[in-house]
Amino acid sequence: MGKELLYLFNHNDFRDYNFPHYTPTHIFASDFLVNYGLGLFFCVTFAVSLAVTLLFWRQLPKKMVLFDVICLLTLSFIVGLVLYLAVNLNLKAPYTSAVKYLYHTLPLFSIAAASIAAKTALLLKNTCQTTKFRRILMTLAVIAGVVLLVTPLISHMVSAQQLTTTEYLIFRVQPNLDVGYSFYVQNPPTPDHYALTMQLVGFTVILSGFAWNSKHFITKQTNLIRTWFKTKNSPDTVS
Repeated sequence: MGKELLYLFNHNDFRDYNFPHYTPTHIFASDFLVNYGLGLFFCVTFAVSLAVTLLFWRQLPKKMVLFDVICLLTLSFIVGLVLYLAVNLNLKAPYTSAVKYLYHTLPLFSIAAASIAAKTALLLKNTCQTTKFRRILMTLAVIAGVVLLVTPLISHMVSAQQLTTTEYLIFRVQPNLDVGYSFYVQNPPTPDHYALTMQLVGFTVILSGFAWNSKHFITKQTNLIRTWFKTKNSPDTVS
């Protein structure tokens, strides 16, 4: 065990330095995550999910808030470590192979972003019990949550279809710089290949499964919205 651990620190990833004409910057990790690693919509969903926790932490369960804090601290440590290795120590692998080093953050990003569904559902229940200003903020958060749940799924499915027919793919770490983990695909399928049709059918089945599994949740939230509008437009509320 100890011998294998020492071997880890003697790996080439911790010995090879960047080429002299490449200068890593501290924004390379965020550029990679937004443009290649997660995608813009996914990053926006994650940011909105954390913003909802920050603004309405009193209305959310303590376990949910604590989980977001743990996710944020863990992600900050991992990304900070990669930045330290690539920028401060000028190591080549953490910079050019950011997809390999930041891949471990994907589960945390996914869970934190997906939690926006539960958060918006809880906020929707509490919209009638708060002041008018916070009620407006909660309503906007709920609308944003619903939109951001669907948008990344569709965006990633479109990207997957486009990448399927690509011969060369590079996960750039900085814009306008041809540096990053890359690979070639021999004989990629053409746009009219039957495999792409099957892929589209698979995406449709997945989305249909999500919709079917969420039918009770959707019905419940629709009833809550109707109740909220009825309460808002009731004579007692208007007066």
